[in-house]
Amino acid sequence: MPDDKQLTIEIANRIYGEGGLVTNLNGAVNDEIAIFAAEMEKELRGLRRAGMTDNAIRQLLLDDIEAGGGRFFKPFRNAIVAQLNTGIAEAAEIGKNTFLESEGVDTSRWKWGVTQSKSGPCPDCAPRAGRVETMDVWETIGTPRSGFSVCRENCLCRLDPAGIDTPDKVIIEE
Repeated sequence: MPDDKQLTIEIANRIYGEGGLVTNLNGAVNDEIAIFAAEMEKELRGLRRAGMTDNAIRQLLLDDIEAGGGRFFKPFRNAIVAQLNTGIAEAAEIGKNTFLESEGVDTSRWKWGVTQSKSGPCPDCAPRAGRVETMDVWETIGTPRSGFSVCRENCLCRLDPAGIDTPDKVIIEE
């Protein structure tokens, strides 16, 4: 079993190393920036075609930013927040999995745990509650927050080692 320093180094390598979480997160944020830039160019062309002056457009955009993001900036802000939330969840998974490996926990099979609000789980995640598969199978059919489900990056479900007794469903208060 590695000591705390070795464990910390292993987690840092998985987060910051080549092909790690930070590289993936940077790519995702850059993708969102490109999408925002393309959408903004389209909006600006439409506003100009409608007869708005550059000064009026500038003021419209400044008002949108000052309001905390409206028609123009809110979708971009939401997309960046979603990417950051996904990155935080992935970092937690890296830490959890590195710790489990260091403790010698059998991680050959994983159980789907549904975490839901009072309104219930999404229709894609609900039938997976308690299902046990290898990680290869889960990665093929979709892991939590991978985008396979209607809840997409908002998914709160989890994969736990099958040998650890965890509940199939957890209900959270909103």
